[in-house]
Amino acid sequence: MISLFDSAVAMALKKNESVLVLSILKKNYITPNFMRHFEKKLPKVEHITERNAIVGLSQVQQWILKAVNLWSKEKIHHFDTREEALDYLVQD
Repeated sequence: MISLFDSAVAMALKKNESVLVLSILKKNYITPNFMRHFEKKLPKVEHITERNAIVGLSQVQQWILKAVNLWSKEKIHHFDTREEALDYLVQD
């Protein structure tokens, strides 16, 4: 997950335009190492992130997301379905 995340960050920074982020997670586990990495890298792209949506979090992962949202500049919003997340991302 770290290498995939790093690739997405690099792509966003190279483009250097406003981005909408949709993360669809299924059968995954967020490790403490990933969270530390995420915490360090997120500030590098917050200035170009317009909206963040995430789908597929377990209850425990939703609690982790609440903690992440306490220190992140741009909040990450959790949705139950991909359609709800897409609606949020494209709203005016």
